[in-house]
Amino acid sequence: RVPGDFVHSGQTALRCSSPLDEAQISALRACFAIGSIKTEDQNLLFLAEQQVEMIARALSPGVNAPFTAINCLNWLAAGLARGMQKGVSFGLHGSERVILRPLEIEDVLDATFGAAFQYVEDDKMTKAAWAKILDDLQISLEGDAQQKVNGWIESRA
Repeated sequence: RVPGDFVHSGQTALRCSSPLDEAQISALRACFAIGSIKTEDQNLLFLAEQQVEMIARALSPGVNAPFTAINCLNWLAAGLARGMQKGVSFGLHGSERVILRPLEIEDVLDATFGAAFQYVEDDKMTKAAWAKILDDLQISLEGDAQQKVNGWIESRA
């Protein structure tokens, strides 16, 4: 599991490849914070999920606020651009002793623009903004990041 994952009492949060004594088990348990909700400190995608939820609400028939949805898309792109300045993986990185699945650009794009598409696709103005914001994001990047975003966009076309 990675920080921010939902884990209930019957699930395994950590596996060790060798037996541990009580002191080691206690030390490992002290590394975990358990709470009832995600926070932006624990889960890199938490704020992105909130932005997607705001897009869904903004484009609901009772609200119909496309400019709010477009603003959320702009902030998602700004966060992605900032995150990609450090490379093509986000968040925590493993080591020889700790194996973590890295959060890749495609994962973040799926959780942001991919998740938002179901809400924006029926609103002509917001759908056009969605495509333009993604194009602008791709153009603003370089190297591997640009190629990965371009590949993600092409796979959705």
